[in-house]
Amino acid sequence: MCMLPRRQIVKQIDMWGVDMVFVVGGNGGNAGANAIQRECEKEGVVCSVTGIPKSIDNDILLVRHCRMAAQRAGPDHSGSNLLQGG
Repeated sequence: MCMLPRRQIVKQIDMWGVDMVFVVGGNGGNAGANAIQRECEKEGVVCSVTGIPKSIDNDILLVRHCRMAAQRAGPDHSGSNLLQGG
């Protein structure tokens, strides 16, 4: 796995004109997303960084089985099944 300093990540985001970044991960991934967002703000780079929680322990509230969440959302993708845990 490549571990780049957040300053270099933000430099690349700016150079490529990226305006949205999604980070899927656990505590470390979401801490990284937060650090990247703060660095973007510090450097004046306009980019929305979103942390998307992922868990192998199934310990995220309202989601019974994280890896199956997209399938359970159903054909309308409303996510209503997620709230019901079904």
